[in-house]
Formats: sequence, C-alpha cells, structure tokens
Amino acid sequence: SVAPGAPAAAKVAEAEPDDVAMLDGNTIEVMWQQTRKRVIKMHKRVGTVRYRPKQQRNRPDNVYLVEFERRRGTPRTAKGPRLRKTSWPKLRGRKYVVLRSPLKRPAGARWTPEEIEAVRVRIEAGEVHESVARGIGRSRDSVASCWKRFLPGYAPQSTRDGPRVKSGVTVSLVESAMLTLPENEGTVVEVFEAVKRQAAM
Repeated sequence: SVAPGAPAAAKVAEAEPDDVAMLDGNTIEVMWQQTRKRVIKMHKRVGTVRYRPKQQRNRPDNVYLVEFERRRGTPRTAKGPRLRKTSWPKLRGRKYVVLRSPLKRPAGARWTPEEIEAVRVRIEAGEVHESVARGIGRSRDSVASCWKRFLPGYAPQSTRDGPRVKSGVTVSLVESAMLTLPENEGTVVEVFEAVKRQAAM
C-alpha cells in the first residue's frame, strides 16, 4: 500500500488499470462518423495500441498509447506516427476492428483467465467475434464458444479437464456456486466442481 503523504504519482501507479482487453500490440482500424452541414461522413484511422501504464498522463486510466498512422496528404514536416493517450472506457466507446496482432495461440491451448475476461469485455463493448479472435490470437469458433459461457442460461455439457456436467444449470446456481470460491472466482474446472457441490445440497 502507499504510505500517507506519498506523491500523487505513487498513488496513481498503485491503481494502474490492467490491459483487461488484451489490446497491447493490436493494430486497429477506428471508425467514426462526423456530420457537417447535414452531410454525414465516415472517418477511418489505423493505429497500433500500446499498453503503457508508466507513461505520464493527466487521467489515471489513460494507460494506452495509440500510434496512429499518418494519413495521405500529411505535410512532409510531420514525421512519425500521431500519438494519442487513451483508456479502455474511451476505446470501447469507439467502433473498431483488429487488423493484425502479434499474438498467436496454438490450437487447443488452454484458455487463461485473462483471455476469458478479454473476450467478455470486448464482445460486451460491441466488438465482433472475428476481430476479438484476431486480437487475442484465437480462432473465431473458439472465441464464440468462450462467449457462450456468459449467455443467460448457459449450461456446459463437458470440459476437457473433467467429467461431463449435466445440462440444466441455471444462472442463479452458478452465481451461488461462485460465492463459495475464494475471492468469488476460479478456473473453469473449479467453477464446475463448485456448481456440482451446490446442486447436490
């Protein structure tokens, strides 16, 4: 914890937001519309997102630095990418798609809690499955399967790491089972076991 009287910068550093959406290294195309004199025009810009929690910033949640490519017609005196500091709340409010990412997970690789959370927050923000898949280095089908666990009434049929689980699991049952886990969270297998224990009570 930060000692009383510590500099403001130290307090900000302790509360630095994580790269919850796993955007670091993603090259995205951001799209937005602008209306001028009753004429609607679509704008697009391409940039690479960098997770920079140590960068100087006015807002504590601005932990991303987006390196936007220069548009055609930019004066030659302007060199290098245009840099913009931003946050996940701001990015999720924009419409964007991932063009490429350095991440590439082998087929069948076990899902990490970070990947699962990234799928949740990105799809809830309106990002399409194919874009999310490209961003975290997974296949579109695997992302779609991962997303199903967040849908109301989802009942997993089986897990590669454990025995089959009967269907008919309700959302309220899963929620009550989660409350029995340390810090109300756990791996997929731990959650399945907690649900079975709760259902047997």
